[in-house]
Amino acid sequence: MRSKLFFPVLIIVLIAVLIVVGVVLFPSYNLSWNYDDYRKMTDMGGVQIGSSSFYYDFGYATEKLQPTANLGKDASFDIALAKNEWEGFQLFVYSKDVDGTLRIEVDDFKNGQGDTLEVSVYQEHYLSVKNVATYFYKPQGSNYYSDLYPDALMPYGGEEVSLKANYLQAFYIETKSPEDARSGDYTASYRIYDEEGEILDGSLQAYVYDFVLPETSSMDTTIGTWGTVYDVSHPVGSEAYNQVYEYLVSRRLSPFHLPCDILSDEADAYMSDPRVSTFIIPYPDDDDLLIAYYTKVSSNPEWAKKGYFYPIDEPHSSSGVRRYYEIVERLQRLCPGYNLVTPFFGVEVTDEENPKGEKIKNFDVQTGNSNISCPESVCFSTEGFYEATMERVADGDRSWWYVCCGPSDKDGYCNMFRYQQGLQHRILFWQQRQYDVTGFLYWDVTYWDYCLNPWENAITYEVSTFAGDGCWLYPGEEIGQDGIVGSLRVVNVTAGLEDYEYFVLAEEIMGEAWVEEQIAKVTTDLTHYTEDPACLELVRRTFANAIEQQGE
Repeated sequence: MRSKLFFPVLIIVLIAVLIVVGVVLFPSYNLSWNYDDYRKMTDMGGVQIGSSSFYYDFGYATEKLQPTANLGKDASFDIALAKNEWEGFQLFVYSKDVDGTLRIEVDDFKNGQGDTLEVSVYQEHYLSVKNVATYFYKPQGSNYYSDLYPDALMPYGGEEVSLKANYLQAFYIETKSPEDARSGDYTASYRIYDEEGEILDGSLQAYVYDFVLPETSSMDTTIGTWGTVYDVSHPVGSEAYNQVYEYLVSRRLSPFHLPCDILSDEADAYMSDPRVSTFIIPYPDDDDLLIAYYTKVSSNPEWAKKGYFYPIDEPHSSSGVRRYYEIVERLQRLCPGYNLVTPFFGVEVTDEENPKGEKIKNFDVQTGNSNISCPESVCFSTEGFYEATMERVADGDRSWWYVCCGPSDKDGYCNMFRYQQGLQHRILFWQQRQYDVTGFLYWDVTYWDYCLNPWENAITYEVSTFAGDGCWLYPGEEIGQDGIVGSLRVVNVTAGLEDYEYFVLAEEIMGEAWVEEQIAKVTTDLTHYTEDPACLELVRRTFANAIEQQGE
């Protein structure tokens, strides 16, 4: 005879099993509940500051350390940069076992002749990315027990910062060398203070190579800023949009839209700006207006190369393809010689077949119609895709690519997700050189429509593994700042674009084979690449030394 408790116990057991299965199969909970438990098991390391409770370490800009990460023992740091190049690094600090308060100061770099490299300091903002580390896969470089990731770079002016015991705080320190900077060694001093006063005084080193990165980028970039939430409060032409536009351009990133009407006289200077590699030509319904836009852009060879149409995105169905052909027919009729980009995320059109019953390829649809090939980067993993692209390039087309919610980090592809390491953002541009891709398109960097406040919510779509897709920038007004606030992702993208300039300069001196040999030390294909920041930096300096020595 069964006990009266049998069924209640059975129900409890079944509920427990369902909970466990649900957690394993659908882990949508916030993993931060075991964050403190993991922290207590971790020896965070670092360099102790005297006999204080504070510890510190320096690191590369490509590192994204979570608040409980183990630190190294780098008591100082050195950087190397060409003229007209951004370069940055990080300072990590924490207070062991007790809460603490500190502030830091970093002086400008100076050389023996009194020349200066101005320094800017930023406090990194940590944001919870829920459910990134699942039972099914571990994003490269991520910490299974942690869901806090640094990204936004808040301007820091030496204010006191409160530290929770055993939670590190990162600071990003950067400089940009002028085009006419004197080459050679520079030194900067830094200091750390606690509540009682100065507890550490150290120095940092910088070396400026004797060559200049060009103002005009060798790679085309085209970056969207059209999130609805952003656009309503910062429309094109507003002072706020102008600030974002200038910020992106200063980082070697060309926004989709000029900050004024192309038909205005004001637009001439923007289209002629050597920092601007591309811009979208509007595609209105009115034929006369379309012709007017195109006629003006075509009147100047420099503008004509930069300007392109982008009226349709990812046409992957029969209806999309029909609409695409309508656009092509109109452009051929009204704007002969047009530049057209039409991004596509799959090799084949999803529901379109040729008379033989074979899937029609996006590539074939666009050949002869869109002269800028722009697939999702993962398409280059398809056999024969690279060769077909190079055939189009040989015929005069341009080769771009893009990333967005794909390709997946789970499969090892480089992308721009918040939880990925900075190396993955940066190496993407090394891979562009590997695959002879000369343009980078990104759909939006101000898409706050889903998260509403990117300071509080990292998820730009309902799927957590898309964390940060479309959102590289932060609204400064949320933290009392005028204008936009950048991120670790932006600075690593800029670094990748500047690495690309090293490749171009080095190829002129050392040849294509040598460049490919060096790049292969960092990345061999789209899913196999180093996870060691020191490896990338070593190869980067190999490029720089080769360029500088040839110039002597």
